[in-house]
Amino acid sequence: MKKKFLLLSIFAFTAIMWNTLHAEDYALNIKGIQVTSTNAHNILGDNKVKYDNDTRTLTLNDAEITAANGVVGIQNTGIADLNIVLKGKSTIISNGAAGILLNQSTAFKGGGSVTVISDNDICILLQDNNTALKVTEGCKLDLKGKNGISGIKRTNSAFQEMLEVNNSTIKATGTEGSIVNLKSFVRSGSSIIEPKGSFFNPTLGSIISEENGEIVKTQVIIDVSYEIQVGQTWVTLDNQNDVLGDGKVSYNPVMKTLTLNGATINAPQRTYGIFNRKNSDLVINLEGINVISSEDYSTLSLRANTTITGSGSLNVKNNKGVGIYIDVNTTVIIKDCNVEVVGSYGFSGDGGIKGETLKIINSTVKATGAQSGSIVDINKLILENCSISQPVGASFNENKHCVEKDGVLLKTQIIIEPSTSSNTHTNKSRSGVEVYGGNGILFINILEPIQEKEAIIYSMSGRAVNKISVIDKQNIISIPPGIYIVKIGDNTQKAIVK
Repeated sequence: MKKKFLLLSIFAFTAIMWNTLHAEDYALNIKGIQVTSTNAHNILGDNKVKYDNDTRTLTLNDAEITAANGVVGIQNTGIADLNIVLKGKSTIISNGAAGILLNQSTAFKGGGSVTVISDNDICILLQDNNTALKVTEGCKLDLKGKNGISGIKRTNSAFQEMLEVNNSTIKATGTEGSIVNLKSFVRSGSSIIEPKGSFFNPTLGSIISEENGEIVKTQVIIDVSYEIQVGQTWVTLDNQNDVLGDGKVSYNPVMKTLTLNGATINAPQRTYGIFNRKNSDLVINLEGINVISSEDYSTLSLRANTTITGSGSLNVKNNKGVGIYIDVNTTVIIKDCNVEVVGSYGFSGDGGIKGETLKIINSTVKATGAQSGSIVDINKLILENCSISQPVGASFNENKHCVEKDGVLLKTQIIIEPSTSSNTHTNKSRSGVEVYGGNGILFINILEPIQEKEAIIYSMSGRAVNKISVIDKQNIISIPPGIYIVKIGDNTQKAIVK
């Protein structure tokens, strides 16, 4: 029995020594501990940090990593495209060394959060040429140190390291610069929320203040956004119901609709009134009288397809620049509403040969570009149920990409109005129902006998606002101004009430 026990002990010891001697080292350290094939499944012994070499994934699950003085919290020394998956809330604390040091490109994923505190050093340091840090999948990073995120500052060469943020949140505070020394900062579905107006300057490789042009050393907040900016405020999940805090601007992400309800937006210098960065098929819904003005940047800068519509009106003013800018391969539709634009340019695209399209449907549009042209540098002007009424004889020149008269670019006011003189919008249906709007009145006329005897009136948001019996040949309903959908059985028609 003793011999058998001795043999088993020898075999066990031999197996341990074999595994130890033949363990594979991975190019990854956690607070000074070398990650190997032996300890990868439970690196710190608390079941909160593990590494899968097959997928190159380091998982932090409510991890608490406190490094000794001068020791890095997490260092990726050589794993290309390492994934750090965040689950729950993790914390990394270092002193006198970087919280996270990356010598290879690394991505944060997983939707959890990590707080990195690095006294007297950098929270996340990107150390080698062309190293990229990607933060995606709704991750949240909270960084406090000498720098929040930093590449290497080289004496005689350009910045090399890169940052990409997709639909995620970063809060970074650095006493010597919050986000610095980077070649590029790419973002999608996330925007710089604070400080307001701050932006990435590629020359300085840093996020700088709009106010003084200096590197931001206070908290920088990059948060999930809908790629729409109103004045200095990005539209986010937190503020979508009341973007500016005055109850006059809201955003519905399901309908992709930005509603202006009697809004007055005065954008300061180097700020857009409304900036649609990448929200394709955005609808700007007008209610009441809305006024947007800016000093120099385009008052409306529309870089994705946008429709402006609604029962209200929009007055756009720009002191030095473009009233409404239409970007490359972008279509802007103005439908069933009133818009007036005044600026150095009224409407302008990017030269007029890159797919900039302005489409006006059944609307009144007034455009003045006193210095550079009222409607200029666009590829197409499409008018439906409306036409240029003033100046008489004005037309769009497809070769010159502008509205002109007698061969001369117009800089005075251009007026485009609905083709009919009536201010009502009428739908005549083969089903024997006629629906149209007047001033504060909706008309539903029964032209032929119908089976259905009830009409339901919906707002453009899909909310039923009225229900009436349609037993008379002419039915008149008092209703506030707006665009309405009238449904009688299978018959659906739209009407505009002024």
